[in-house]
Order: sequence, then C-alpha cells, then structure tokens
Amino acid sequence: MSSIDIYSDLLAHWELGPILSITEQVPGEFAAGNVTFVETELGSRYVLKRKTVRRTLPNEYTLLETLAAQGVPVAVPLRARSGEPYGQMGGDWFDLSPHLAGMVYTDHYASGAAERARQFGVAIARLHAALRNCEQLISAQDMDLPGDIARSGQVVRQNWPAGQPPVEPILSELEAGLAACFAELPKQLVHRDAHPGNMLFQDGQLSGWLDFEIMLRGPRLFDLCYCSTSLLMNGMDDLAKRQTWFTLLAALVEGYESVSPLTSVERRALRVMQMSIEVIFIAFFAGIHQPAWVAQNIDALAWLYANPYEL
Repeated sequence: MSSIDIYSDLLAHWELGPILSITEQVPGEFAAGNVTFVETELGSRYVLKRKTVRRTLPNEYTLLETLAAQGVPVAVPLRARSGEPYGQMGGDWFDLSPHLAGMVYTDHYASGAAERARQFGVAIARLHAALRNCEQLISAQDMDLPGDIARSGQVVRQNWPAGQPPVEPILSELEAGLAACFAELPKQLVHRDAHPGNMLFQDGQLSGWLDFEIMLRGPRLFDLCYCSTSLLMNGMDDLAKRQTWFTLLAALVEGYESVSPLTSVERRALRVMQMSIEVIFIAFFAGIHQPAWVAQNIDALAWLYANPYEL
C-alpha cells in the first residue's frame, strides 16, 4: 500500500485536491519522526503533523494565528472541513500547515558562526515581543523551574558517574542561585523549545518558527539560554569549540539585546539558567533510556560549573 493510500482518509479532512506525493520524515537530531510532507498536483506543499493531545490544539491555533497577524513567520494550520484546525485518524490528531521555505543551520561553528548566533538572538527577542501580545488570548501553564530542578536533581544524582567531579556542590550552587533570582526574572509566554533546529532561514533571514506545542509561561531568559545550550552541545566534543562558545554566547545575547535589553538580574542568571536546562535534559534522557545523551549533558553541566563567566 502506498503512502498516498495510507493517508488518503486522513487528508480527506481538508480540501487539497489530487495528491502528488507524501513523504514521511526520517527521525533524527532535529526530527521526531511525527511529520509527513504532502505535495499536491497543483504544486502546493504542506506539513502534516501528528499530535497526541487534542485539548491543546485550539490553543496552539489561536497562538499561531495571532503571531502570524503580527508578521511572525509561522505556519497557521488549515481548518478542516469540520471547521476545526485538525483532523483525526485512529487515536491520533493531526494538523495540516503550509510548508515554510528555508533551511535549518546545523553546524554552529562553521564560518560566520557569531553572526548566525546573533541572528538567533534577534529572532528570539522578536518572537518574545510578539508572544507578549498573545498573553490575554492563550491559557498556558506556569513554569515551575525550582520544582523541576528539585525533581530532576534526584535523577541527576542517580545517574552521576564516578569519573565526574562531585555532583552535590554543582546542584547546591544551582539550587541556591535559582532561589536567589527566579522570582525576579521577567516572565511571559515562551516558546520553550527555542533551539536553532526550530528556526528556518532563507537568504540569511528568518523565514520560519516551528514547534510551539510545549509553550508555557515562564522566564523569557529560558528561551535564550535554551538556544545557548544547544550551541554548546553542538561543540561539546571539541575543546576549541567549547572555548569559541563564549563568543557565540556573547553574540547571541547581543542580538537579543539589540531588540530587548536584559535586566541585571537576567544577566546574573544566565549561567544558572543554562545549568538548570542541562539538569532537566539529563533527567529527560534518563527517563527515555538514552545513556549517550545523559552522558553528554552531564559533561555539559560539569563544564558549565567549572567555567564560570561574565558577559
């Protein structure tokens, strides 16, 4: 049975016309494998995405529609024949969005790295400005970062290898630093998955933002630091790249501040937030039994602890 036959009933939820091709995404570092690319005989291209929770779909649709109205390059799902922005097949829910042009940067240490990092910072700041205008329209959970760290810290302790420096001083510094700053950090709707794999660029300009499923209300610094740790992980296996990361971090922050300056509390909290993100990732990868990723994020956490910095 062809892919077109498999998806024909699902795609009938939308009025697309004859289908030319259907291609399932291959899972990878920036791909979960829950995306299918659809092209019609008229040349229109779409992205079909599997969703596991129906109740979040109207919320996400309102967010994307509001962002698009402000000029943010996002793909707003098409409404199905039912009038809803999704369709159903079996126990899963799907939305169908226009395909956004552009590419994902994957080598963050190639020529022009600092300028790309600056672009990431600008993109995040502009997204945050638009997300602030969505606050009254979207119901979102509040991030409980101190609670997340307390819970994740137990998993980190259980997985901490003997070859690393003692874990307790690291977690103690992190928990104390977070307690000292979290209440004062500016909070708003945040993307929560703002790594470069969710930003598309075309001709050197941002052409698309992807994957808003896990957005919530929390410190805006989270998105900036999430992006910075993604850049770090891209170079963790190379000592020279790790040193270059400080340059990329400075460029990322400079790009963000060219649109929206950080507060003094946010500047002091950069490393604390980065370490928090690594703790969360260690616990996440331990929970899905990915020991190689656990080890890599442990290396990153230990390295951040051993290399304090000031911007």
